[in-house]
Amino acid sequence: MRLPTVVPAFDRNTIRGEPVGNVTSRIRMVRNVSAVAGNDSCRYPVVFANRADAVPWIGVALSGSNTSTNALFGGFQYSIGGLLHMPPLLLPSLNSVGAEIGKPIAPQTASVGVATSKFVRREGQVIRHNLAWTLVLLAYLLLIALFYRGVLPAAMQP
Repeated sequence: MRLPTVVPAFDRNTIRGEPVGNVTSRIRMVRNVSAVAGNDSCRYPVVFANRADAVPWIGVALSGSNTSTNALFGGFQYSIGGLLHMPPLLLPSLNSVGAEIGKPIAPQTASVGVATSKFVRREGQVIRHNLAWTLVLLAYLLLIALFYRGVLPAAMQP
């Protein structure tokens, strides 16, 4: 009869039970995918300018965190803006505001928001209602971005 293996409470070579190498390789994989997306974005600058605010919107809708989405996509947006010769603060600003617009459709936000209301267990209804408004705000943000890119690029200089 074998005795169960004792798992140490703290192991410096693991994060949440996974070897550190696996975690760092996953982070590298995400960065490589971002680099590929960045190269594709530089080939089609008009397309990227139109979706620059949607990238963090999707990120917050999936993760529920504006801070982590800004940390993940902020530098990416800044570097792509430089490669596309756009105003340097335009894409990071779109990143931050687009992430905040995605907050009302994050499942975590909806569940916390309805916890003490009559909509408990009806988070889907709340998200569907908020989805239309976030899409309207996203379109409005896109118009603002195109205005600053085309008409007032000097206003976004540091």
